[in-house]
This record gives sequence, structure tokens and C-alpha cells, in this order.
Amino acid sequence: HVTQEDEPVTGFLTGNTYQMDDTVPFWHTETGYSTAVEGCGTICVGNEYDQAINLLAYYNSIKANNFDDKIWFYDFADDGLRINEKEYNFGILHSHEYSVPYAAKYAYLTLSFLNKLVAAATDCEEIFSENYSFVTKYTCADRTAYLLRSTAGAQTVTASALDLGDDVTYYDMLGNEIPETSVKQGGEYYLDKEPFWAVTGTLPGGGSGAADGT
Repeated sequence: HVTQEDEPVTGFLTGNTYQMDDTVPFWHTETGYSTAVEGCGTICVGNEYDQAINLLAYYNSIKANNFDDKIWFYDFADDGLRINEKEYNFGILHSHEYSVPYAAKYAYLTLSFLNKLVAAATDCEEIFSENYSFVTKYTCADRTAYLLRSTAGAQTVTASALDLGDDVTYYDMLGNEIPETSVKQGGEYYLDKEPFWAVTGTLPGGGSGAADGT
């Protein structure tokens, strides 16, 4: 992300220098991770679980850095059944040739719940960043959604350092409601590689219980 209005940016392929204006939103195009199982660089994660985690983390980092930026995820559906081919496995749905055509991958469920929670957000900010643990706050008119995650395995964060309030409902990244004791004990939150949500206020679909349709 450009941090100054006059900061030059060098084209990756052309080597040309461009002057960028950070007062307007950026489009992040063809953002994706392949579930191909053979090594093809860091862009191939080899499984649906890590694809979902990486896409959620990418979205979250972009929005916390510049809320008005736009993200174009690549790809919507896999191109076929070649599990060892990078370009065939960027989809968040399986291909039409799959045993259940266009079946959802973890990434589809994860991004669907993300959209359900924060599509109406008016602001996003990182409120905690310490020892590879991160907490991001999305503010909506009728709720506040916090995404908690760690990039270095299991970590603990003192609950008082976050002050998320008392009336909180917790969800895993797929949108399943989870008990508080699975993420918080003895005044500490337990963060790990898989993000989870802490939500206060009125949830999508109304009420203060589990979100509907997940």
C-alpha cells in the first residue's frame, strides 16, 4: 500500500516508475491461493483449509490498512479436476466436473460469513497487534465484529487488553457458533492460526443469537 501521496511505485514487469495517489481506493485484482497439492511456490497452499485462512487474512489486512480498497478474488470455481495443476485450483467452489458440481470449498463458506458480518461495515481498524497476534474491529450500524487471529501458532491475549464487552457471541471462520470456553478461559483469549469472530450487537438476520443461513 502507498503510504504517501507522492510515493513512486515500480511496475513488477515493466520496471517503469509510476506516481500513485493514495487518496483514492486501490483495486487488488486476481487475489487468490491455489489448493493444488504439488509445490508451485507460496501461492499454492495445497488444501482448502489453508486457502480459506489465507484469503480471510488477506482481506482483513487490506481493509485494516485502507478500508476503501476493493478486492477481486480469483477464482470463483476451479477449472477442472487436475489437483496437481496450479491454475485449475484457485476456485472457492469445486469445478463443474467435481462429484458434487460446484460444491463449496472452505473458502466459500468463510468469505460468505465474512460478507454476512461486515458487508455493511463503515470502518475497519486493527485494535491490537502484539507477539504475532492481531485483532481487527469492523464497525457496523447495528453490530461490531472483531476478528481474532495469530500468525505464529497458539498465543494468549489478556481479555482486559481488548475489552470487547460482556454480551459477545463467538463464531469460527465458517460461521458456526462456538462456546466462549473454546476461545477464552481464565481471563485470556486463545488465538491460533485459524481466526475466529467475536460479535456484539444485532446479528445478520436479526436477534442476538447465531447468524442465520450458515
